[in-house]
Amino acid sequence: YGIALGNGGVLFVADTYNHTIRKVAPVDTNWVVTTFAGTAGFAGTSDGVGGLARLNFPYGVAADGTGNIYVADSYNHTIRRVTPWGEVTTIAGLASAAGITDGTNTSARYYYPSGIAVDGLGNILVADTYNSIVRKVSPVGSDWVTTTVAGLPRFSGSADGTNRSAQFNYPFGIASGPGGTLYVADTVNHTLRSVAPAGTNWVVSTIAGLAGSVGTADGPGSSVRFNLPYGLAVDSAGNLFVADTYNYTIRFGQPGFTLQAGLSGGQLVLSWPVGASNYVLETSGTLNPGAQWSPLGTGAVLSGDRFFKTNLIGAPPAFFRLHLQ
Repeated sequence: YGIALGNGGVLFVADTYNHTIRKVAPVDTNWVVTTFAGTAGFAGTSDGVGGLARLNFPYGVAADGTGNIYVADSYNHTIRRVTPWGEVTTIAGLASAAGITDGTNTSARYYYPSGIAVDGLGNILVADTYNSIVRKVSPVGSDWVTTTVAGLPRFSGSADGTNRSAQFNYPFGIASGPGGTLYVADTVNHTLRSVAPAGTNWVVSTIAGLAGSVGTADGPGSSVRFNLPYGLAVDSAGNLFVADTYNYTIRFGQPGFTLQAGLSGGQLVLSWPVGASNYVLETSGTLNPGAQWSPLGTGAVLSGDRFFKTNLIGAPPAFFRLHLQ
């Protein structure tokens, strides 16, 4: 079910029904597959090195920058870590003990966790599927502390909102994007959700699809239709790639950016999000057919999470746009 890209172009695969984690390494023009953790056909809960460890229908897998692999060991209701030398340890949850409890190490409880991701700070993000919530597992010294980021445990729904006022419906996929924003494949809602940090809070928004509406339509926002999307990935520009499972398709989602205009003294101030770094600010004197757009490549100032550019009010009338390079 799960796949992750590790150091050196090595792939790690959650070989779910074999109860193993496989490594797929590029060697010249070939790919060499080895079993990295677990033994095929033997489900269990044991920690250990390589084939001595036991997993139980692992679904999600994620890699950090130091060679560690993290596994959503779904039927064990646990989160496991696999070191670069193949040592498997349980870092959160208690094997075969389903629940919803936040806590430290094995005092935390999960309920069929499926999706897993690692952010730039070393935190592990989990789509705790049957609890319909998003969890964070943070390293604190030698411990791992589980907290609920968003969603109301065991209450499925589609509400946007902050922290536990938001609701999910059996989310399977999760990815960590630019600026610490999380993206969730909210599978049974047939939607994609963003979970954005705002101070000490997390704000959940539906960014694509309409809860309860199944279909194939492309488009912006709520006009999109999915059919049980399970997996997703995000690149450094905030583009999403979605495994739209029951539509048998891979979907591409591009963030929309708004160019804002305001007045400050005798100047027009244009601003746009820093996430639009691959867009160019352009200007034209007309919107008539055949209008020529010229880039405004200099003079933009970065402040916080936005770019700013100013123009004198006395300049000739002009139109402005953000244009993808």
